Amino acid sequence: MDLTDKQPDFTTYSLRELEDALSHINKDAYPERVEIIIQEIASRESDFSAQEDEFIPIKEQLHPNWFIRYWKGQVSLPMSYWGVGLATVMLIYAISYLVERGIEASTDTWQLGAYIIVLYVFIITTVVWQSVGLFRTARKHPLRTGDSGWATVAIFMLGIGLVSFTFEMYRTGVPIIKGGIQLLINNNKYPATEFRVINEGKDLELIGRIELGSDKRLNEQLTINPKITRIHLHSEGGRLVAANRMADTIKQHNLDTYVKAECASACTLLYLAGSNRLLATTGKLKFHAPGFGGLSAHNVEELGSALQSAYERTNMPEWFIKKIMQTPNESLWIPTQEELLKAKVVTEIVNPDEYPLSGLGPESAITVEGVESGLLTQDYMQAMKEYDTEAYQRAVEININGMLAGKSRNQISREFQDLLYVERLPIYLRIGSDEAVVQYWLSQIDHMKELRNDFPLACASFAFPGDIPSEKHYGNEGVISAEQEAKDLAAIEALIRSINAQPPNIDKATQKGLVKEVLSKLKDRNADFVNVVASAKDFVDKPSLLCDASIALNEGFVSFDIKTSGQLLRSFSLLE
Repeated sequence: MDLTDKQPDFTTYSLRELEDALSHINKDAYPERVEIIIQEIASRESDFSAQEDEFIPIKEQLHPNWFIRYWKGQVSLPMSYWGVGLATVMLIYAISYLVERGIEASTDTWQLGAYIIVLYVFIITTVVWQSVGLFRTARKHPLRTGDSGWATVAIFMLGIGLVSFTFEMYRTGVPIIKGGIQLLINNNKYPATEFRVINEGKDLELIGRIELGSDKRLNEQLTINPKITRIHLHSEGGRLVAANRMADTIKQHNLDTYVKAECASACTLLYLAGSNRLLATTGKLKFHAPGFGGLSAHNVEELGSALQSAYERTNMPEWFIKKIMQTPNESLWIPTQEELLKAKVVTEIVNPDEYPLSGLGPESAITVEGVESGLLTQDYMQAMKEYDTEAYQRAVEININGMLAGKSRNQISREFQDLLYVERLPIYLRIGSDEAVVQYWLSQIDHMKELRNDFPLACASFAFPGDIPSEKHYGNEGVISAEQEAKDLAAIEALIRSINAQPPNIDKATQKGLVKEVLSKLKDRNADFVNVVASAKDFVDKPSLLCDASIALNEGFVSFDIKTSGQLLRSFSLLE
């Protein structure tokens, strides 16, 4: 008997071995064996299916507390992934909203820090609880259902979510938490905002950084000083929360806003709240994306949403807001006046000399020493301090009182001009030396010549002040070069330094003869000049003729030798 023909015991074969035997057996030579193998394979598959149908899930003793039950993975995978996942997201949004409202209502910087820490502690705790519970649920899901497919997907998605969360925490969360801790522990406050009421109670000046509490002080100032209609802003910025509150207050009181020097960062929100938004030719508005904890909203969009919304509420154009939000927090964008007008950020560009003087710092910074240090940069003021102490002290008082009261630079200048030119100059001309008097007169002739082409009536006002309309007088009209102004002041300095209690003078008869000689020379130059001198008011409609006659007349007064001209000019002052 051939041993190779012995019937194999296919019941001892594994399913793989049976399938291998079926694929290699000679089906024509051993049809009976083929049938046995097929039956055995069918039997094995039937047994495996039966085993699957008989799957017995694990049994767990559920914890009575649902939150601990979730933490242990004792809830279903759909509930854990979808139900708890969505509920967690909604809860975080709700808590974030409440924290945001709390921040907006904060009255101190430590409260800002506390709210930030509370928010992030809640977020981290919630994410850890939700992630651990989901992972444990996914691990147990195959033991409960016999299916590992959805469990694998859930764990994979959880991994992606945790990587994303960890990255965002490293990128933004950690710096914000550090900033919150600094606010909470160090109570990191800016110096107190200074307020100064000026211009007879009509203007309010804000100086310094904007901090929590600045909004309350602004309200107090407006309550105490109900006549205020305009606020001057001199600030580098500060807390966005306080700035939003102050902007609302400015709107409620319908105030105009004005910037003479600089208004930056959060300060611009106050400026934009103005009914009329005035910017001095010397002023600058400076913008950038907000920042916190070393982060900048130009590359962390979430940080800038509050400021962007605030700008959008002012109807600022989109292109302007986009430029602001693209500017890093550590930089500043200073738009041109043309850009500011185009964006309607600024209502009007104004001359700062016509507005109450501000930007000098707190009232304590406005001192006599400071005023004097400015005045004494001028040589003629040094001469006044040395030779006319009374006038010098009055000049100091005019300046310091004007600064403290918030008068305009033009107002202060007019008061000083009255002191110098109306009160003191006639005295200096009466007691100055011949050389100094003539030098001053020559500077005035050059002064008139500069005004001749563009401001002939201002030129004529030197010789015929009573006949020229006051609005056309030099000081109200006309501009001279810096070189000519320096020449005028140098002549005044020389005049002050030359004063003598009893200078030599001429009698009336001599004066009359010299004037007659001047008029004769004037007639020889132009017969109309004499008519102008006789009745200047009749020639106001001929301003160039008036100016030429004025120049010629004064040139006649200095056409003699210095001694004679000096005494003649001095005699005019003695007659006043």
